[in-house]
Amino acid sequence: MVGVSTAGQLEATYATSGGANAPLEDGAFNGGGGGSAVWMGGSAIASDQSGRIFFATGNGQIKEDNQNTPASGRVLLDTLSGAVVNMGINASTRKPFQQDYFETYQYLAMDQGDRDLGASSVQLPDPTVFSEGGISRIAIACGKNGIAYIMNADNLGGYKPGPGGSDAIVQTITMPGGGSVFANTGTYPLEGGYLYITPVGYPTQVYSLGFTSAGVPAFTFVG
Repeated sequence: MVGVSTAGQLEATYATSGGANAPLEDGAFNGGGGGSAVWMGGSAIASDQSGRIFFATGNGQIKEDNQNTPASGRVLLDTLSGAVVNMGINASTRKPFQQDYFETYQYLAMDQGDRDLGASSVQLPDPTVFSEGGISRIAIACGKNGIAYIMNADNLGGYKPGPGGSDAIVQTITMPGGGSVFANTGTYPLEGGYLYITPVGYPTQVYSLGFTSAGVPAFTFVG
């Protein structure tokens, strides 16, 4: 990630692969580096407020970057493989810092099968509609594995802190046939709220926004 001012001044850079857990680059970009590219099917990074941006990353190096240990998304992770990342921007220095992340418990298997989470960007729906039950903002990302991940944008979920080492996020939605998603999702904030996802080989899937008995956002397939 590179930050450049409107005057053309380089302000900041940040790499998703670095530190002790990332393999060293060999100088020819053949087998070196840590992977975890930011490409998101050609979609843009997202921001919902000053000093906060989101992006998703692709495959890493098929290794346990986090030692397979459950962790909060607030704990620094050197190599962000197959992750949704929330970066903060220091208002004074303009330097980015890792603020939060979500990495699904399935990320090693996704790496091995070339099933990038980062095939889709991060959608930040209108928080005046897509919120409730203590969740004021949600974030949505999809990947090659044909799963849409609905997260709390203010607490993405870290790495497998859920029951039995599962994900601790708002909801997962499986695409028909496990169809991969290579583009941004779409949302519509009127008439109750809708989510649109187009998996490879299938028509656009439409989901209506609802809420659980606890008031947590929940999407239901409608057409």
